[in-house]
Amino acid sequence: MVVLVTGVEKFGLFVQGVQVPASGLIHVATLRDDHYSLEQGTHVLVGFRSGNSFRLGDTLSIRIGHIDHEKREANFIFLKKIASADGNDDSKPIRPSRTAKSQGKGKSGKRKGSIRRGGKKRGSPRGKRRR
Repeated sequence: MVVLVTGVEKFGLFVQGVQVPASGLIHVATLRDDHYSLEQGTHVLVGFRSGNSFRLGDTLSIRIGHIDHEKREANFIFLKKIASADGNDDSKPIRPSRTAKSQGKGKSGKRKGSIRRGGKKRGSPRGKRRR
């Protein structure tokens, strides 16, 4: 479902359907790709690591997470950003695929700087630690 961001708060995004007359909330807990914080003056949710941002007027693709008929509330789950209100189309997938380069692997395929776990440490005598 395609929605338009109509409100930005520290706990999430209020959205309204473009083709379907439905409105609801995308909670920040469902934005699993990063930790988001609110920029007060600009009403923008900005990702701490990735720099992804959500602002008033952004067009998003979502799916329905939960509908409470008694309270007349709907919670949505973010899928992807279709268009940004500021004109920059910085749509990124929720979880980018990890490549060997992004995992810190070299030509040999082993992790660089890996920590050896378990067993005795190399070069140290058994029993007492050398100081």
